[in-house]
Amino acid sequence: MAQMQRLSHVIEGVWLQEVFGAFHAPSDAGHLRRCCKRLSGCGRKGGGYGNDMAIGPAICPVLSFRSVDALKSAFVERRVCLERIVCLDAANVLDRWQGGLRDGACCAALSATKPQVVVQWRRHVLALEALGDAWQRLAPSLERLSLSVCQSSAFGKAEGTHKTVGPHCLHAVNKLINLRELYIEVDHRCLEVALIMALGTLRKLERLWLCLRSMEYGEAICGALARRLPAKLKHLGLGGTSRQVRAILEHLSPHGVDGNEVTLAELQTLDLSVDPESTGGRVGEPSGASGGEIPANVVWRVLQRGAPNLVSICLWGALAWYPPVGDVWFAKLVDLVELGQATSLRTLDLRRNRIREDVVARLQERLRRQLGDGFGVLWDGQ
Repeated sequence: MAQMQRLSHVIEGVWLQEVFGAFHAPSDAGHLRRCCKRLSGCGRKGGGYGNDMAIGPAICPVLSFRSVDALKSAFVERRVCLERIVCLDAANVLDRWQGGLRDGACCAALSATKPQVVVQWRRHVLALEALGDAWQRLAPSLERLSLSVCQSSAFGKAEGTHKTVGPHCLHAVNKLINLRELYIEVDHRCLEVALIMALGTLRKLERLWLCLRSMEYGEAICGALARRLPAKLKHLGLGGTSRQVRAILEHLSPHGVDGNEVTLAELQTLDLSVDPESTGGRVGEPSGASGGEIPANVVWRVLQRGAPNLVSICLWGALAWYPPVGDVWFAKLVDLVELGQATSLRTLDLRRNRIREDVVARLQERLRRQLGDGFGVLWDGQ
């Protein structure tokens, strides 16, 4: 009944309360048919009771999909009013009613537990073409977007327009100038190049989750992505190979890369989480002697200049398994805090890592001496 009362305010009438107030027995099928007739026009553009032909596209401020077929139905067949969409969760990862990812999870934790909707750009051509054509109409209202675009190796090489439909769809994202949150996952170099072009105009972005699955390192591509990061970012999630993530983080280091320095003064959260079953993108010992991981000091150095106001660093599942994690892994971080830097830091997420309890206890104690009791290390003993 509470839901019915809420709907009655939306439709600006008391008929719903009246009908359901008189609805006492299952035999009152007439009342039920009347309600269904009324509800068929609720939330529809041009809809009205007794005029089914006037029912137009559905007005939905939030759209989330569980399959590409549903995405295709909504955009190819134009069943929704594009100008009214605020949140388009095409990858099925966003929290529909609040900011951030679903259940407040980090990027890797979400991907490990929630099935994502992946648009294969050599297979789902119509869906991508419809999306690319819809960006202009979505631009005035759309503020949140998630999209996973991957090539489909099972369908061989693309021919004709199929070769460009994926990159074109991503490149056209630059029309969404009011976008504030973007979760984007790509697995091909040409898609990464298209993403570079899109990021150049998204200056209102506050939250960005960037998942690079191509497994191909391109120095120029990673450098361009780093330089295109919007200056007003408050949350940045990075996923990819160790070389890709390290190349982006190096631009936030004290001296940048080849004179190119990137500063994200408003950045509060850095999400470097890694799926425990994955091997790429892990943080290793500070010296970098292991070779295949991101040296831990590369992460801590972003606090010196590139992101001095970080509040939270998420390394969920990101620490390498060997050599064993010890105090030396965090020595640079402790030194920075003792020198009066990283004063905004409040959370260090070390869950889903193989790290001893005594190492966590010593780290938390040393950092709390400088940062106060408001600082905490998240650790689950795994």
